[in-house]
Amino acid sequence: MLGFSATPIFVLGKQRSGTTWLANQLSAHPKIAAIAHEAHEGVHESVYFSHLYDRFGDLRNKKNFSQFMEVFGSSDYTRLAGASKEYLWSLWPTTYENVFRAVMDDFAIREGAIYWLEKSPAHTPLLPFLAKVYPDAVFIGITREITEVAASTLKMIMKSKGKLSPFIRKAHLAQHVFLKIYYDRVMNNFAYRNKQIMLIRFSDFKAEPETILKNICKFLNLEYFDDLVLPLYKKNSSFKSKEERQGLLTQTEKSFCRWAEKTIKIGVPFWLMNAAYDTLKKPNQKKQLPVWFFKLGRAD
Repeated sequence: MLGFSATPIFVLGKQRSGTTWLANQLSAHPKIAAIAHEAHEGVHESVYFSHLYDRFGDLRNKKNFSQFMEVFGSSDYTRLAGASKEYLWSLWPTTYENVFRAVMDDFAIREGAIYWLEKSPAHTPLLPFLAKVYPDAVFIGITREITEVAASTLKMIMKSKGKLSPFIRKAHLAQHVFLKIYYDRVMNNFAYRNKQIMLIRFSDFKAEPETILKNICKFLNLEYFDDLVLPLYKKNSSFKSKEERQGLLTQTEKSFCRWAEKTIKIGVPFWLMNAAYDTLKKPNQKKQLPVWFFKLGRAD
């Protein structure tokens, strides 16, 4: 299969919007290859473009590539893809986007797939860039109701930081309401001018998963299989029950989230949101890699 190149699928959306669930179901399709493991709740996030891209400078420089190799070559993602360090070195001299494409295409070939799927919510703001470096890519974005995203996000923050004061809770909610709206706007603006993206709502997916998966298969020109609706991995939920989810946010906090969402949507233009996001985000060189980036390697 010399010269084979699978079509990239990027699953996008704000964290806690159902990206893992959606990606896991799509990964069950025999023509879609995805890097997955139970330790990562199914489809594994690469955070490649949000955390690694340009982190080490020009990869055509051998020293830079060697430093890149020490990190990416030892990551869970690369290990699960079956890409040895010898294989990665065979790609040099190269670029960041070419390395990722080569690894994923090679994985797709071995899986007998014509698509490869990547799911990292942090890649959502990079949608226009991903479409530029991979012009043949397709995108599936998922959105969710603001208070559900806020509650799930706050629960994850509390899990790592413990109990939070009302002021800190509201600060976190404000930040993630902004990010949720920004992520949605990035996807909606792209969809306005491009046919290579399909947007779905979490509520629709939850109510009629078979219908949504059939529509996605049609979008991808793939045959639908009944097995796609079967759960492959344990549900990646922040809550043990519906009551726990509904009770986490106070009525005041729910009203605040809805008010903030409405205010930002009406009063903040997209160019200003772009500027705010660019000001707040860290360069990749300074971003701390997630604690789970080498999870399987530490287990060994």
